[in-house]
Amino acid sequence: MRVGTTLLSILAAAAAMAAVADLPRGGNPSSSTIPTAQAPSTRPHGASAVFRTDRHFGEQVLTYRFEPGVEVRIIAPPAAQFDRSIPTRVVIYALPNGNTTDQTIGKRVTPGVDWHYGIQHIGAQTRRLREVIREENLVTAYVEADGKSWPTWRSKHAQSSQLIAQVVDSIAGRFNGPRTSITLTGHSGGGSFTFGYLNGVDRVSDRIDRIAFLDSNYAYSDEQNHGDKLIAWLKASRRNHLVVIAYDDRNIMLDGKRVVSPTGGTYRRTTDMIARLRKEIALSEKPLLDTLPTGAFPATAPAGHASALAMSRRYRGLDGQIDIILVENPQNKILHTVMVGDMSGFIHAITSGTPHENQAAVFGGPVTYEKWIQQD
Repeated sequence: MRVGTTLLSILAAAAAMAAVADLPRGGNPSSSTIPTAQAPSTRPHGASAVFRTDRHFGEQVLTYRFEPGVEVRIIAPPAAQFDRSIPTRVVIYALPNGNTTDQTIGKRVTPGVDWHYGIQHIGAQTRRLREVIREENLVTAYVEADGKSWPTWRSKHAQSSQLIAQVVDSIAGRFNGPRTSITLTGHSGGGSFTFGYLNGVDRVSDRIDRIAFLDSNYAYSDEQNHGDKLIAWLKASRRNHLVVIAYDDRNIMLDGKRVVSPTGGTYRRTTDMIARLRKEIALSEKPLLDTLPTGAFPATAPAGHASALAMSRRYRGLDGQIDIILVENPQNKILHTVMVGDMSGFIHAITSGTPHENQAAVFGGPVTYEKWIQQD
């Protein structure tokens, strides 16, 4: 993990998300945003609809362009492992600012390889999840905006919320069936994708049963009814889970100046979310380490982060449907992307509140996906 990418992500996300925070809400495309269509009307004619086999792990890969300005790459399990008799989970992962899809998937960082490839490892974390989760086909769909910034992309398209809903539809439509569920997640500026979706619907689709913000909830707003919609969705089904991971970014410094504005950052937005949820839902609050397996910390924590984890707090509600982790930052370090990759935040976001929580990895604990990192 390197400081440069995190600072760039925070600066870009904090500034750009503020610019789109006041975008007007779009109309509600429908209460069910997962149609049976095989492709969106905006997909260019001739775009491939055939999955190819990747040479690294034998995964099935489909890449297509969704206009205006969205690159979609869907990665499914190898054909021999894709079991049509069991449910399928499609995880839609919106990329952080400044990162490509290849960098987000990740690979081994060797001399000459851009360090961006070694900070998220969503590909390796997904493969580790498949090793543990056997009752679902796990598919990851990476969505990358032109310019490598979802906040900027949204600011350029007045109908961005409707377009985002169509992107979701275009992905989910390739895995039709009553037992297909959708997860919306992303890191840093990728959270703008999820909020863009929320802004465009009156009600979250029944097919979406997990929403996770990986230090990406910069644009959360009570004024835009984000809390109302999330609460209604959580109460609609015990299957629905909200996961938030954030850290104290209020005093991060760069060249003697604070990176986050006096009112911005994910720490403040997360406390806003907690306050809104508590108006209608009881949330417990415990030290993070008290909720994790005994003996995991601090010896096995990533280097230099034991004190942060030891002071961190966890909020849970609705019998585990809500899971919010606030990582404290006594050394004022940049933990933005560390929480996603080094601390296995993606694995935690997908397994929280399920029997697989702490099985594929423990948040903040040792990396368990090393063997699944692409080599070249």
